[in-house]
Amino acid sequence: MLKTGMTPHSSLSTSGREGRRTVRMPESEIIETIPLLEETVRIEKRQVEKERLIVRKTVHHRDETIETLLRSQELSVQRVPVNRMVAEMPPIREEGDVLVVPVCEEVLVTERRLILKEEVRIRRTETHQPVQQTVRLRREEVVVERPPLATPSKKES
Repeated sequence: MLKTGMTPHSSLSTSGREGRRTVRMPESEIIETIPLLEETVRIEKRQVEKERLIVRKTVHHRDETIETLLRSQELSVQRVPVNRMVAEMPPIREEGDVLVVPVCEEVLVTERRLILKEEVRIRRTETHQPVQQTVRLRREEVVVERPPLATPSKKES
């Protein structure tokens, strides 16, 4: 800012410029302020590439033969005729490795009687047999590369 001094008896003239101010000071002088320069600040952000990565993922396959024991069960059903009168329904029972399921039938006589018609015997046999099977196994691998950054070329003046 530019400051100029004037005596209280001097006259002031204004040229119509914006920003010019006149201040009357007590007892001695009048000070005129003229702005000469004004600075402003503008802040901007921009992205700067600091590092570059290349990531590649590959999947590798390999065939491998595995050996294991395969378990299977077979059921055989045998119907055994009984034809015996019973007072109540017999329960399902197990005799060793055989499951016995009673089958009853009501017959009409002068009185009602329960006759055990037959038994169904279900035998469970278990076998084990070795098997070989080829299976495909996968393994993933990731490679990370850091290529050099491209530097901007400088123009010679």
